[in-house]
Amino acid sequence: MKKKRRLPLIFLIFLFLFVTLTVTVWALRSNLSPKRGEEPFSVLVCGLDESRLNTDVMFVACAEPTAARMTVLQIPRDTLILNGEGKSVKINSRFAAFRASGMSGREAAIALKKEISSTLGLNISQVIIPTSEAVASLVDLLGGIKVDVPKDITYSDPAEEEFSLKAGEQVLNGRQALAFLRYRSGYARGDLARMDAQKLFLSGVVSRLREGVSLSFAAKAAKILSGQAIYTDMNLVRGIESGYRMMEQSHGKLYLCTLPGEALYTDASWYYVARRAGAEALFAERLSAFYREAGFDAQKRLCNPQNLGVLNAYSAPDRTYRIYAEEELSKLSF
Repeated sequence: MKKKRRLPLIFLIFLFLFVTLTVTVWALRSNLSPKRGEEPFSVLVCGLDESRLNTDVMFVACAEPTAARMTVLQIPRDTLILNGEGKSVKINSRFAAFRASGMSGREAAIALKKEISSTLGLNISQVIIPTSEAVASLVDLLGGIKVDVPKDITYSDPAEEEFSLKAGEQVLNGRQALAFLRYRSGYARGDLARMDAQKLFLSGVVSRLREGVSLSFAAKAAKILSGQAIYTDMNLVRGIESGYRMMEQSHGKLYLCTLPGEALYTDASWYYVARRAGAEALFAERLSAFYREAGFDAQKRLCNPQNLGVLNAYSAPDRTYRIYAEEELSKLSF
């Protein structure tokens, strides 16, 4: 590993969002050989729901070390994708489908990584799928995360315990953070607004980690992670060790965007239909270092051509997309 090159701070930050927004990039970096240390790399990070089967949070974090830049691409949980039988399903069900076929958690995670990579047309280096329990534990370990909650929220957790969050800036503990990350019923834009709320949480994580953490945090984080179900193809222990040593000298920029598309009610369910033109523009112009030669959705799995509404949404000529820099998150609308 080159010692003169500093790992951008955002390489530590983005991974903490769902248990390992700090650990994943550390692990990646420590696993790269000296000759590959400056190459772009990307990680598929998913957050499981209460059943530990559906990936209700999905994003691809694309790191460019030489540019000190990280671009996080959010994938809506309701994104339409064709399964192996050519039937329209929601993308958050694919991990569960791999598990149902007899795969172990790790095998299913790797299969999901390969499927997302080939479908989006992006090279994805590694994958990590943690549990919500680990998210809450790490939030508490950090002493909470400061977030400007956009509106009053009333939420019932899996144990059916209802509690509320008031609008305004406050420090969220682990349980409150999970509620904030999961909540969507009161947003006019539903899951799309929830993804914007997750952007706000990430901004809070950025601020907290910039305050610094101690060596004891790394040790305690390792203990938490070792006691949780985490499906990954990484070496987490090596990642934590190397990541802590790099943290104090880190720098970098964070950008966040969502897969271009639109929400569509069809076949008695809401889907998010990817917009091909917008995705191609975003990937070619912003994620060219990761874009595969075959291009976006080469196998046409993100469109059901038998459904005219889906086909029209997928084929719309609109090439626009929005990328938020960290300092622009205050412009999000709920």
